[in-house]
Amino acid sequence: MAKRLQVYEAPGITVTFDPNVCTHGGTCLRGLPAVFDLSRKRWIRSELASPDEVAAQVGRCPSGALHYQRPEEAATVPHVKALVPMAHVTSVPRSIGFYEGLGFTVRNTHEPSEGHEPVWASLESSGAQLMLALADEPVVPSQQAVLFYVYCDDVVVSRTAFEKNGIAVGPIEYPFWAPRGEFRVTDPDGFVVMVTHT
Repeated sequence: MAKRLQVYEAPGITVTFDPNVCTHGGTCLRGLPAVFDLSRKRWIRSELASPDEVAAQVGRCPSGALHYQRPEEAATVPHVKALVPMAHVTSVPRSIGFYEGLGFTVRNTHEPSEGHEPVWASLESSGAQLMLALADEPVVPSQQAVLFYVYCDDVVVSRTAFEKNGIAVGPIEYPFWAPRGEFRVTDPDGFVVMVTHT
């Protein structure tokens, strides 16, 4: 059963927390411990820091469970800062290895106290971001209905580098939307990653 959205109002800022999305990485707790403190019943107390400090810390939430709204923004359409896909995978460490071969690095992981490996990870490469989460159900490759597009400066150079990293790469094709070429790789769970030029 889904848990309800939590709303914490303070002068100059309102913070919301979606417990259904949180991956419990602890970024908020470490970044602004006076405001985010699990030992309190009202665990978010935005009035204990400036609205700017709270907004900046909320913006660092890797899962997107935390959001904020300032009074002056209430009547406007929110500005989307980033769209980060989260892929459900059968093994987070195995998928980390695959995406590291594409040039991604691990920004953050979450490993439950009773576990032996991460169940969630945040990866990035330049401006690109991807989250990986351990799937609750079997991952069926034929049912992966999403394409990831990775943009690079040189398709041929990238294909050669990925192949040297042990990644099975498809042939370079030249459709009208990618005149300098694109090629396909498939991650361990069947997600298709198309690599093309900027």
